Order: sequence, then C-alpha cells, then structure tokens
Amino acid sequence: MSTDIKTDWLHNPSPSDLNELWNRLPGGPVSTSFQTPPFLSAMQDVSSCRNNFCGQFSVLSISLFGSASPTLLLPLTTFSKGPFQVASIPDFGLSDQNGPVLSRDFFVELSERKSAEDYNVQRTAILSTLRSSIPNVDVLDIHNIHPQIDGLPNPLFDVAGSTPDGTTNFLEDANLQNTKLEPVRSVYKETTTKFRKLRERGVELVLAETTEDCISICNTILQQRLEKLKSLSHETEDTHEFQDAFYRRLASSDASDNPFKAMALRFEQEIIAAVALMATGKSITGVLVSMGGDKWHRFSPGMVLVAKSIESARENGYRSFCFGIGNQTYKKRFGGAELNRQRLVWSLSLKGKAYLAGIRTKKMSGDLLRYWPGGIS
Repeated sequence: MSTDIKTDWLHNPSPSDLNELWNRLPGGPVSTSFQTPPFLSAMQDVSSCRNNFCGQFSVLSISLFGSASPTLLLPLTTFSKGPFQVASIPDFGLSDQNGPVLSRDFFVELSERKSAEDYNVQRTAILSTLRSSIPNVDVLDIHNIHPQIDGLPNPLFDVAGSTPDGTTNFLEDANLQNTKLEPVRSVYKETTTKFRKLRERGVELVLAETTEDCISICNTILQQRLEKLKSLSHETEDTHEFQDAFYRRLASSDASDNPFKAMALRFEQEIIAAVALMATGKSITGVLVSMGGDKWHRFSPGMVLVAKSIESARENGYRSFCFGIGNQTYKKRFGGAELNRQRLVWSLSLKGKAYLAGIRTKKMSGDLLRYWPGGIS
C-alpha cells in the first residue's frame, strides 16, 4: 500500500484560515471539541496576552498519496520551557482531550473497511512523518490523549513514547442510552425529585440559544467560581484569570461551529446553578459547573444540571458524554466508566533526551514519596 506523504505548515493562522483548512479535509473534519477552529482561535487570542508566554501557533498538514487535500491536521504551539523548545497541542490546562484533526472519509475507510495491518502501515507512516516534520524543537509533549476521536481511533494513542496520564469518566453510547432506562439508579431518582421540587418553587431550566445567552451564563459561572474560591480562602492566581479570559472569549464567538454550550437553573433573575459544555460531532464534554447561594444547596442544583446535561445529550443524538478531567466521586454516581488517558513525549534532539530524563526522574521521585513507608523526612 502506498504511503506517499507530503506536509505543509500554516503559521499564525487567522480564524478564517483555520476554517478554510478544516473544510478542506475530505468528508469534513473529525476532531474533539478542543481542536475546533473556534476553540483554537480563542486559545490563540488569549495565550498571546498571557504573561511570560512567548510561543507560536501553527498547524501541520499531512497529505497522503500526494493529494492536494489534507488527510490529517495537527495544531501545535511551540514555546520555550527553560532551555528546551517544546511543541504541544494548544492546551494550557483547558483542553480535556487532545489529538489530531482527521479527514472523515479517509479515516472511516481506514478504520472500518481495511485490515488492521493496513491501518497500522498508514499510521506508522503518518507518525514517522510527524516526528521528522517539526523543526527546531527538542520535545513533542502532548497530554490527555484518548483512545478515540469522536468514535474514530486516535492515531496518537498507544504509540511508542506514551505513558499513562490518568483516567476520565465517560458515558459511552450504550451506557448513555441506558440512563433513560435506569430510574433505579439512586442519583437519577434523586435529581429527578429535586428538579421537580425546584420547579415547584419557580425555578426553570434555561438552555443557551444565542451568543448573548452563552456570555451571560459563562459570566455567571466564572463569578460564582470566583466567589467560591474566595470563600475557601484560595487566592485567584493568574491561571484563573487566563482561564476566565479564555472562556469569555470562546463564549462570545458567533461561529456556527462554536463548541461552547451552556445551560442554567434560574429563579426569576437569579441563576442558582450553571454548567458549560463542549460539543462537536457526536461527543459532548462537561467543563464547568457552578452553584450560587447556600439557600438552594439542599436541592443539589449542580447535580440536577449534570443529570439534565446527560439527558439533553442523549435526546440530541450524542453518542458519548465525558465528565471532564478529574475523578470526583459524583461522576461515578452517574454510571460513568473510567477511560485511560495517555501522555505522548518524543525527544526530537539530544537536548530532548535530557528533557525525557528529567521527566523520568521526577516520576521516580514522586513514586518514592508516595509509596515509601511512613514517608521521607
């Protein structure tokens, strides 16, 4: 099978550049919500203003068989980390899932209609090209790689250089559909009852249908989160300011493919709880949830919104619901199964080998502190 491959780079792309490139993928793009043009554009806008960050955003385009159309796109940010030049998919702690952007036509055929051997040959060729195509970089370091991208195999998952990177709770297709048939699960009974009691008190469920709705709910979430942090005596660091600026920028996008979705529980003019989600294709991910005044806490409005988010995802044809990064206990109550994430680290230079050695040393030190009987004084 031919593995003729060509590459091209697009540096500092505008939103229209991203849209044009994504639309050139045969069959349309398949990506996570976190590698869509609106998400990447918002990331690019906000990261350019971030303190102490000096990097470049680019997109690597890989085409097979000498085609004029790309087969796979990989958005990358290159930046300095101490003495090292590092490349990574734009993340900054805001991307729950990372991977390339795939041509639907090519990868559906490759994963469904051809043999596993054919798939592995093509994937090996793509990975080899990727590894040799990133100039002036010491390390490629990508976190939060999931096994699939909207139902298709993720080419970056389970390759040489991958290590475990935690787990994420998911409701895959069958489990998501079964939530409708599981009234016996205590959390669904509980949230159904509490939602009924909230409605009896005049609370309504509000879905964001306009950009203005998204902005309003987003601002409420961020404000409620800030108040929660202050009540816990947590300082609001630059990280939170950067995240807030990013979410406000994304919520304000009027792009038709904006992955930002939101819903809230509202009493008169008061939003008592709100949730933000990222959705694209057949996959949806919860990223932010907040609650307001203590007087509503006995009704667990946050849990009610999680249940309503799952219900909305099922009714709107989504095939998977992700609870986002973090293994909070409440997520398992909704029946989510744990899915393994991976981190991919490739050294691309001699300096990169030193970077990898530092990662291994840090991991060994962490394991020693974690498992040494009685700790180390």
